[in-house]
Amino acid sequence: MPWLLRHRPVLARDLVGQARRPVTTLVAVAAGVLGGFSSLAFPSSAGRVSGALLLFAATGGLARGLVAFLRQPAPGGLLPGRGRRVLAEHAAVPLAGTGLALGVAGVVAAALGAGAPGWGGVVGLGLLVVAARAWVASTPTVPAALYAPIVTPMGDLSQVVVGAYVVRGWLVVAGVAWAAGDGSPVRQRAVVVAAVVVMGALAAERAERV
Repeated sequence: MPWLLRHRPVLARDLVGQARRPVTTLVAVAAGVLGGFSSLAFPSSAGRVSGALLLFAATGGLARGLVAFLRQPAPGGLLPGRGRRVLAEHAAVPLAGTGLALGVAGVVAAALGAGAPGWGGVVGLGLLVVAARAWVASTPTVPAALYAPIVTPMGDLSQVVVGAYVVRGWLVVAGVAWAAGDGSPVRQRAVVVAAVVVMGALAAERAERV
């Protein structure tokens, strides 16, 4: 750890933070294992969506350092180096934790003979949920414009819009997981890659603000 602290202080701090919350870390990994198993063993739309949502829930306990960094008023101005580099270092722990959970899920699924191999899609879901967590953390405050009244025959829908913004990460993850389940494998990967690139770029832009 001393070597890591000298050469990779961001990663070292995140690892210490996870070690200080062992219950949170274990619960997050367990949720990730369940999510990965659901995606592998039940390749239907319901299985993919439920698996993706469990994986996204897992990142809540694995990406605490990443979230804390992006929620700072000026993420790119508090540490030496480019904000994108610091963001990438913070992403190492949730990516590693998600990868560990998916690996365990794969072993369990193989041992039980459950489902067909679908590692490409499952790895894509792992990247998707980490990118979604970073994107949500990069915009923690509800824009004031969303509180403007939206008059419809059913009444004011502004609170519905605000509620959707609050749970936007869950909605996007579920939507992408569902959309990626239909069509050819190329189309499935294209949908996930596009979502990861867009959300990652938005989070990186936030990390560069000083």
